[in-house]
Amino acid sequence: MLKTSALLGMALLSSQSFAVDDFKVLEIKASNPANIKVNFRVDNPTSKTRPNLSGISPLKIDKILIKENNTPISTAEGSKAAFVTCSSCSTNIIHMSLDYSDSVRDQYYTLVNSALDFINKMSIAPGATFVRVSFFAGDNMLYNPKGYQNYYFDLATMKDILKSYTCNDFTLDGAKNGTTLCNSDNSTRLNSAVFDNIAALEGAKMEFDKKFANPSYTSVIISDGKNFDDGVSIETVANSVRAFREKQGRVFAVAMNSRESDVNYFTKIQPDKIYKFKNLSKLSGKLVEVFEDLNNALPVYYSLRICSARRGGLVNLNISSKSYNLETTLSQIDATNFKGGCSIENDNQWNF
Repeated sequence: MLKTSALLGMALLSSQSFAVDDFKVLEIKASNPANIKVNFRVDNPTSKTRPNLSGISPLKIDKILIKENNTPISTAEGSKAAFVTCSSCSTNIIHMSLDYSDSVRDQYYTLVNSALDFINKMSIAPGATFVRVSFFAGDNMLYNPKGYQNYYFDLATMKDILKSYTCNDFTLDGAKNGTTLCNSDNSTRLNSAVFDNIAALEGAKMEFDKKFANPSYTSVIISDGKNFDDGVSIETVANSVRAFREKQGRVFAVAMNSRESDVNYFTKIQPDKIYKFKNLSKLSGKLVEVFEDLNNALPVYYSLRICSARRGGLVNLNISSKSYNLETTLSQIDATNFKGGCSIENDNQWNF
């Protein structure tokens, strides 16, 4: 039913490219009984545009001027509009790799519980979220849940795995009969771990880009920064991190030891941010900081729901705002089959 539209675009772009609270129209759709849906992305959101922890939008509908055939819908009988958060408009893909070398070998459950705290926080982030948690030590591959190689789980499934799995249930490269994490080499192949973490995200990107809306990719590396790995050079790792970030990926490094010599490793590979602490009991709090920074960096997505007053013919839709950083948007809607009965509150009407 949508004839034409303006200012459409689906690419994920770096928030550094945009002004604060920068609105972009992603798509405009129309459907019976008289529903028009406009999906927005807001880059660099502030408290004026970011949903609260319950997912409630702070956007004010009276700050937007919506016209149908030059008539404001606020004055048209039977018309109505509202903003709602768009949970289907974005997807977060996160790969967290945790050091399981000799220095933290007896702290498996501390590591797991910290990862669980992070995942619990991610449940309030906008959009769908898929997480992979892997471990690394002195072997040349990552340890994944047994039977899964490069697999990203929804939050509920990842939580169930972490709560029920022991170090015997994580195997080298996820092989069903592979070496278990409990029996892993106790040194630290940190170069390989960082490189493999990002390579896995790059591999997953090809699938997520095809199937999900506006995917965002994040690498989280947790280690004491002591590298005993000559199989992959630090230059190769730094190049991998840089290339990933240039494609709008995010890399967060959590240094489990704040000694300058250990933090220097992460400084060399240049992630988005380095988090430092000395006691492993503080890891959970640092991962909460990672979540907060990630959540603040992500764009937010909204749907503008419009119940049209028009019945039949073509409708010239005009959306503008003097209060929000939104360019005027013009679209032509085919309202031939609009018959009435649109409900802003009925979510089932808006699944198109």
